[in-house]
Amino acid sequence: MIESKAIEFVAKYYQNLGYSVIDRQKDNVGYDLLVENSIEKLHIEVKGTSGPDRRFFLSRNERRKSEEIPEWRLALVSSALSKPRMKIYTASEMERAFSFDAKCWECTENNQDTSL
Repeated sequence: MIESKAIEFVAKYYQNLGYSVIDRQKDNVGYDLLVENSIEKLHIEVKGTSGPDRRFFLSRNERRKSEEIPEWRLALVSSALSKPRMKIYTASEMERAFSFDAKCWECTENNQDTSL
């Protein structure tokens, strides 16, 4: 719910500025929205919070795309369900503004021993 409201807010923001907006959420491309006008094309990863805090989770794929695509942006929408406030970060601005702490790891078995 929070994420969908945040994405809706960001999409409307860019549409109001005259950008076309393409939803890429289901494509696993490392960002949620592709927005473009005659001057620029931006790949926007949207994160939303329920309150004023600026804490979010970023997948490995999202972070990798932030490093690979110069036009990648983070749109962080705080208080997404009530009074949304948005801040846009470039990848380098995001890296400076936030601490990154790995919370979990995916573990796969090295030996595919099927006798267990």
